[in-house]
Amino acid sequence: MAIAPNTPPFVAGSILTATQMTALPLGIVALSTTNLVANVNATETVAMQTPSFTAYANRYYRITFNFAGTLVATAGNALAAKIRLTNAAGTVYGHSGVGYNATGGFTGLTVIAITTLAAGATVICGTVVASAGSGSVIGGVPYSLIVEDIGPA
Repeated sequence: MAIAPNTPPFVAGSILTATQMTALPLGIVALSTTNLVANVNATETVAMQTPSFTAYANRYYRITFNFAGTLVATAGNALAAKIRLTNAAGTVYGHSGVGYNATGGFTGLTVIAITTLAAGATVICGTVVASAGSGSVIGGVPYSLIVEDIGPA
């Protein structure tokens, strides 16, 4: 997996080509943020999703889901956050998890995935699931889901 870099040096009077421009990252293509309460339980649920955006074939995307965290005080419980395509049953692009002790604990999770996407309208979701018990993110704590185009494949 190698990103095709632009070829330096750029010197005064040089012509910037379409090929060189296409090799540049396009930056943020989708962003969602919220500070609303998200419920976490033993059924994997969508905590947030991006608005639909147009993905391009043969380009790499960095997807970051920053889940603010939750307190689930159940012995032996684990919390997982995932990046998925479209919904809670879609393709998994990234996963992060943490276990809790008997008294529980408050923690956040960050999931990062580097992937290519099929061309066309795309929605990315951040999902959460607890292995047992339930809890919710404290209202007012921000979490986010961001999709960045980082360049050609």
